[in-house]
Amino acid sequence: MIWRDHPLCAPADRWPTVFWGPEPLDAEAWRAFSSRLDVAAEAAVLDRELSDASSVLDVGGGLGTVTRRLHLAGRRCVLVDPTVPAAGTVDADDGTAIQMVPGRAEALPFEDGSFDAVVATWILQYTSDPARAVSEMIRVAAPRARVLIVQAHPDNPIVRCYNACAAITGRPLAHHGFLLAHAAEALAARRFTSIELTTVPAFVDFDATSVQGREQLAATIVDLHFAGSVHRPAMLSRAREILREAHEAVAVGEARRAAIADHGVLLIGRR
Repeated sequence: MIWRDHPLCAPADRWPTVFWGPEPLDAEAWRAFSSRLDVAAEAAVLDRELSDASSVLDVGGGLGTVTRRLHLAGRRCVLVDPTVPAAGTVDADDGTAIQMVPGRAEALPFEDGSFDAVVATWILQYTSDPARAVSEMIRVAAPRARVLIVQAHPDNPIVRCYNACAAITGRPLAHHGFLLAHAAEALAARRFTSIELTTVPAFVDFDATSVQGREQLAATIVDLHFAGSVHRPAMLSRAREILREAHEAVAVGEARRAAIADHGVLLIGRR
């Protein structure tokens, strides 16, 4: 399989020669963004894949935005992230204690084969060396484990906003298919016999009928990666254009809400 040709690793005409990152991430903007982020559907997909795992490692999980949504009862669950100040625990939605450990994806502080499943959602673009991070995930995965990696869908409007802002500053463009394809190749090289890519849905809530709502979301998305830039006015203008075109109505029960799709691609590697 030539993974770079997979439709979920598109666009083919923008394939980079080297990794463009690590992308900067502003902590305050991330808190504002994550408060609007609905990852319930993404967590449900991960749940199904983790159904028989007795130990789970969440790499780069921050404060557990996704991890806390998983049904972890009866499992050992560990979250590792460089923003964790000290070892401790946090409760998942089902009351399970998640162990929090400081550490980076490029140098995971665990023994070989420590986990039945390793999960990394939306983090490779923030690492200094994505290939090293994936290698570490593989190293700590047990002989019959699976590795689950989520990156952005080719049509993700948040990434379109990032790339529009990056173009204004002359920075290289992001390409999440590049990250996924190289991760798939690394898994195949380490004898993961089943590798697949599938779309996972996620949404960012905002009031599409409100100019103020669109302005707030555009500012949050710009500041995620370009906080303090002298080009901020031009970036906000481009972000508003992209968000105006990208909003959609999302069904929630019998009601509908305005949202921006923040869909991802789940890479599943099974041994």
